Parts: sequence; structure tokens; C-alpha cells
Amino acid sequence: MVLRFGLNVINAYSPGFILELAESAEKAGWEGFFLWDHILFPWPAPLADPWVVLGAIAAKTRRIRIGTAVTPLPRRRPHKVARETATLDVITGGRAVLGVGLGGDEGEFTRFGEEASTRARAEKLDEALELITALWSGREVNHRGVHYEASGVTFLPKPIQEPRIPIWVGGVSGAALRRARKWDGWLPVGPASAGGFPGTTIQELPEMIRYINGDRMGSPAEIVYTMDVPEAGEKRRSDLALLEGMGVDWVLDHIYGLRYSQEQAIDWVSKGPPNMASSV
Repeated sequence: MVLRFGLNVINAYSPGFILELAESAEKAGWEGFFLWDHILFPWPAPLADPWVVLGAIAAKTRRIRIGTAVTPLPRRRPHKVARETATLDVITGGRAVLGVGLGGDEGEFTRFGEEASTRARAEKLDEALELITALWSGREVNHRGVHYEASGVTFLPKPIQEPRIPIWVGGVSGAALRRARKWDGWLPVGPASAGGFPGTTIQELPEMIRYINGDRMGSPAEIVYTMDVPEAGEKRRSDLALLEGMGVDWVLDHIYGLRYSQEQAIDWVSKGPPNMASSV
């Protein structure tokens, strides 16, 4: 198995800069470009809407896979997400990915008067995924659930990808791992030293990967590991070799303001992914 390399980019840069970064990434040989999906931060920050920016990236790129890592689906309207993602997949010729999770910041729910309990978000996430995939089918959908309803609706055009746009599930809870077994991929986040986030270490991955793929029907889940500060040299080579050996499919490098200025981000991305960069 050969690792694929992408970028996991905070949506707290300007839209124009994110677009420039995506174009630089494709030119330099990166294979994936994924955006955070925050609507607020705990501190005041300019934020770009990821779906609007992804539309611009779709029009400016030809090869790189794009999507969210991850969208807090419980605060999105599933029928709108279904329409947005299908449109994105058509524009890109089948390069879209939908990364999903519960949402880690309760304030992004409570400050707009929305339910933020873990149980409610989990229920919405699971029901929304069922509705979205039904709408992607291009067939008539009649859905009456606990949180969402669709009455006699048919969404066209369908996404290009079959059997569907890949759904990557974020998180390391038992429920998140069970979702990853059901859907198409798993997206754990590694430790983030600059942000003080403990994350999931490389050493913790094998047991979780075995669980996800244990009795899975069909092909294995795509394992997508997001790493913090890329370290050149032997440590970097050793980490990548470990990840490749345990069956990880993708490595995404963080690009976010606590780590990079805009100039540094462009410089790093322009060097290309680890298997191409001279420093690795």
C-alpha cells in the first residue's frame, strides 16, 4: 500500500488565500486538500465558509481530491449538504469527499440556540447520513425520521462517484469507530503540539484499525491520519513508515495559523508532499 498525502487546512484564512494554497498544492503534487468546517472560534477570527471556497477550488483544480475534514453534520441541513456535495462532485468530475463528525465545540451550537447534547448530535449525525445517501441515489426519497423529513423528493444530478461520495468519519469514541465500520473511511487526528491537543498517537492506531475493519463487508475503510507539524529527517521517515505498515491510506498535514504564517504555508506546500520533498 502506498501512502497518499494531502493537507488539512483551517478555514480561518481568507478565501482568496485558501484558493491560492489549493492551487499551489495541486501544482506541487499533493493528492488531497481538505478544509475545517468551523462557523465560530472561541476567540474572534475571520472565517471562510468551506463549502463556498470548495466550489471555487473545484473550478480551479483538475486532479486533487477535495472535501471537509470534518463537517459537524448535526448543525447542517442534510438536504442542503446532499445538494452541495453532489454539485461539488459533478464540478470536480468525481473528486469530492464528505468528512463528518459531531462537532467538537458546543458553542457553535448553543450560541445559535441549537441543541448541543452529545446524544442529540449523534442522533442527527446518523439520521442525516442516511438521508443524504438516499438523496444521492437519484431515486425518489420519502423519509420521516426523528429529526428530518423528506417527502417525495428526487435530487438530480446524482454524484458521479459510485456507489457514493466517500464518507469519512472523524473521532475516536466507540460510536465514531462504529460509524467508520459502516461508512467509507476513518479520520483520526494526531497530537497537535502547537494547539495543545493530545490527539491520537500513531501507537494507538493499530487496535482501532483492526476494530474498524474486523467484520467489515467489502473493501477496507480508508484510514486518513492527520498529523501536526511535519518534521523532516529520520523521525518523519520513521513515522511515515509506521503508518504505511499498519495500513494507513492517507496522511494529511495540518496547515493552520498557530503553525504557519501565510507565507510559510505557501512555502511549505510548494515543496510538495513528503514522498517528493527533498527534506524527507
